[in-house]
Amino acid sequence: MSWDGILSQMLTSKGNCTEGAVYGRNGAVWAKSANFSLNPEGIIQSMFSDAGREYLQTNGLYISNSRFRFVRGDDEVIIMAASKPEDENLPHGAFFIATNQTVVCAVFPARTFKGAASLDAHALADYLKTSGY
Repeated sequence: MSWDGILSQMLTSKGNCTEGAVYGRNGAVWAKSANFSLNPEGIIQSMFSDAGREYLQTNGLYISNSRFRFVRGDDEVIIMAASKPEDENLPHGAFFIATNQTVVCAVFPARTFKGAASLDAHALADYLKTSGY
């Protein structure tokens, strides 16, 4: 199965996450949803460092043209929240989960229970970890 197929099957097809991506820790895109974009583009390489988390706390980031602010993070998981999540169909939050070689990005809308989106994102990350990634 392709990386795009794994992303779709394990993350976006379940309905809890509307879009997502899998990046290499070097910032290379392994798979992403059709309209997924991340700005600043180079943030994946440093986001789990102290300097990267400090940047996110100060500046946030844009995912598919929606602004997200830093909620909390550590060396493995970063949680972001949309700046204006009033519309239930717009992005509400995002998870970034690090594995040895990848970063899983998962975006969920306001109508989705955060716990369900978190379970889907962590399941994909766990699959990658047990597969050696």
